[in-house]
Amino acid sequence: MMRRHHKKLLKKILFSLLIVFSAINVFSENKKWIIAAEPFILNNNQDNEVLKSCSNLLPSLILENLNENLERQVKSQETLDRKLYDFRKERISLFLQLSNEVKNRDILFLNDYKKSKLKAKIKESDKKIKEIQKKISKNLEETEKVTLEYKEKIENEEQLKQRIENGEETVEKNISFKDFFGKYEAPIIEKISLYQSDFRKLYTDLNSTSKTDYSSIEIENKVISANINCLITGKITSYGDFISVNIELINFPGGKVIGYATDVSSISELNSLAQSLAQQINPKLTDSVPIKISVNIFPEEAKKNCVMLIDNNVFDKKFDNITLSSGIHNFDFSAEGYSELSTVYNFVGNREYKIDVEMTEKKEGVLNFRMTKIFEGDIFANGIFSGNLTYDEPYAKISINGNTVLGHFINKDGSSGDFFISEKFLKDGLTLKANVKTFDKSEYIDKRRKYMYGTYSIFMISLMPYFFCYGNYNSYVMAQKGGTSIDVDKGKNWELATNISGGIAIASAGLFVYELIRYLVAANSVLPAEASVLSEKQMKKLEKKDKKNLENLEKIEKNKKNEEVDLKEDFTEEIQEEIENSD
Repeated sequence: MMRRHHKKLLKKILFSLLIVFSAINVFSENKKWIIAAEPFILNNNQDNEVLKSCSNLLPSLILENLNENLERQVKSQETLDRKLYDFRKERISLFLQLSNEVKNRDILFLNDYKKSKLKAKIKESDKKIKEIQKKISKNLEETEKVTLEYKEKIENEEQLKQRIENGEETVEKNISFKDFFGKYEAPIIEKISLYQSDFRKLYTDLNSTSKTDYSSIEIENKVISANINCLITGKITSYGDFISVNIELINFPGGKVIGYATDVSSISELNSLAQSLAQQINPKLTDSVPIKISVNIFPEEAKKNCVMLIDNNVFDKKFDNITLSSGIHNFDFSAEGYSELSTVYNFVGNREYKIDVEMTEKKEGVLNFRMTKIFEGDIFANGIFSGNLTYDEPYAKISINGNTVLGHFINKDGSSGDFFISEKFLKDGLTLKANVKTFDKSEYIDKRRKYMYGTYSIFMISLMPYFFCYGNYNSYVMAQKGGTSIDVDKGKNWELATNISGGIAIASAGLFVYELIRYLVAANSVLPAEASVLSEKQMKKLEKKDKKNLENLEKIEKNKKNEEVDLKEDFTEEIQEEIENSD
């Protein structure tokens, strides 16, 4: 029974550790997959200065128009190519070491060594040669082993790709819990980044021509030494004001072409041409199958004149069977008379998506807004100035267009506060109020935090005498129960001390809870005050309060003026006395 319990416990521990390490693996930073472009080649009109500028400008524009936040799932063929490149690089290095060691051994015969010393030197050299030869043999064995390992994976991926291209449904492998304890190789995900993190930087070390062989070892070594995984090459053919552009994506190591793109445009529309080419190569960069989306827009009136932008590309009146690459896409919807909508979504390939978009009609108008406490200052709504509040005019007029309002008030003394108006209150002519508090919130929160930590420290300290007194009192109680003679008066004293120290600890705990609540309330004060409807009864009450506050303010101002007049009269009398005395 105990063995079975231990086995279950061990399995739980192993499973927990596996989950932790899996989480670490998931949240670890992805490696970068660097993409670069080189100046495009001109097939004709090579002396044309405009086309020469296009050969440098167009690849930069293509890089600029690539989708942001792209990630590439590295497939088995690319992983194998990388491994084979590393093996080949190691073999070449080992062969150079072998060649050098054989030459050194041959030189030994030319030196004037004694027979015994020469024999020892040759033996040492032969040992080094055998070690290098073993490493080369091991390298060749591992190369063959890895090639066989990836052969089946590559075939499976090719078959899956073929089924997807034929429109067949594919089911992803479901991983059960027992698979966690088996052999599982996580997919390699790498973030696609630009060469030198700048779309303006082109890779110019190759000086490519139409006859350049990108699969050659020399070019492969150059590109890989620049930390480039994919190189965009292109050819431009021009006739009149129109150009045809053919680009290739070349993956390294291997120098294999992994994608093509072609399009025709006028020279004056280079940006549109670059957008089209970038959209064509996006699926090849992510090495993912495309997705299809259909968008349903409600209500029908909004759909009639709705304009949809996907990654800043306009899709006017086309909402069905749109093909996109997998990954993150930005959607923007706009229609006359309706509020604009924007969203971002990460799409997974080999799927069809239906997107329902409900557009809300713009509710344009003006509402009246005031604060429950009078302040003088400027009020802003969604960053737009909406008026100046004074004691005489405590109401501001805020324009609305159907979108929620995030407001900001700046007091005359420089302090500020925020308020929020939700959609349900966006009605023309409605009067709203909000309890906006203008004070230094960071200083207030910091003050409450100090009080909370202070009371917590007092509570912790108060527990020490309580536990000490309780321990001594408990010792007397246990001794009495055990039949040991004790000093009853001392036992009662420890009981009294325990009660007193316990009461202090409870009071300290209550004080700590009180300060904790005050701290949480203070931390919550940074949130904007939510506006609510101002009823006629509340309006009259606030106006009556405003009138009273205004009267008090006038009295204060009047008293200040009277004090200033008295000071002036006293000052005049003093000057007259000085003049009379001087006479």
